[in-house]
Amino acid sequence: MKKKIKYIFLTGIIVLFTVCESFCMADTVNNTITYNNQINTTYSNDVTTANITIPNVDSSLKVYDYADLFTREEEELLYEDVSKFIEKYNMDMVIVTINKNPNLSAKKYADSFYDTNNFGVGTQNDGILYLIDMDTRNIWITTTGSAIKTYEMYIDSMLDNYCYKYITKEQYYESADAFVKASEIAYKKHKKFTQFYLNTKRTFKHEKIYI
Repeated sequence: MKKKIKYIFLTGIIVLFTVCESFCMADTVNNTITYNNQINTTYSNDVTTANITIPNVDSSLKVYDYADLFTREEEELLYEDVSKFIEKYNMDMVIVTINKNPNLSAKKYADSFYDTNNFGVGTQNDGILYLIDMDTRNIWITTTGSAIKTYEMYIDSMLDNYCYKYITKEQYYESADAFVKASEIAYKKHKKFTQFYLNTKRTFKHEKIYI
């Protein structure tokens, strides 16, 4: 399924390679994350897709911090906010951080991570994913299903006005939290504009809209 993908280079961050390499990729066996006092296995096996090794994860966890950018408390807060978004808007949401990208492509990693682990709601696998790639120094938003049309005019604004400013300050939790908030704002704006055009029978113009 074709995805709408946008990205922005993290030109505002200068991090020594020795620091980047000190980040530890999460274990590929028996890695666990605790939410609401329940322990869930994050993933047990890796899946290789188009020369990219993608973790086979528990798709119910929604937050996968392989670059170890969040504290445990921050992961739990993000999980709660993401869960509320999914329940309210009937659209999947995933947050991923990595510090090693074997294929050196944030785009391919984000797409493969979403598809390999069967994320999404409904027959079109509706959903949105935010990737912080510390290896390629990129942040990415990828969308699937109905989320493509919902967010195609807003992704640039979501990244520029919400996520990027925190990334440049190495405030990674704040960036992910801003992504969740921006996703909700953009969703509401899209529904509002869609209804307006339906009511007025005007032609809907696809262009960038800042939020």
